[in-house]
Amino acid sequence: MMRLTDRLLERYEGNIEVEFAGEIVRDSPIEDAFEVWLDSHPSNGSINQRTYDFNTIREALYALYPLGVFVSPSFHALNNRSESSAEFG
Repeated sequence: MMRLTDRLLERYEGNIEVEFAGEIVRDSPIEDAFEVWLDSHPSNGSINQRTYDFNTIREALYALYPLGVFVSPSFHALNNRSESSAEFG
């Protein structure tokens, strides 16, 4: 997901916000890698990590759908332009 985020931010620089929505497994190599990547990312102001409880995750996902959002179980990318954020090369 981090590489996909890099590609989306490169393609839609300044017009996209990426949200990682979900639990972080504490004290794991993935958490360590994610924190190093996020802290050093040149566009870290456009990357968010939030944790939703089971009851609100559905509401959060459905709120983004009309805005042209690419969604996977752990990743959302909001493209502020009219193009679909899922279309990148």
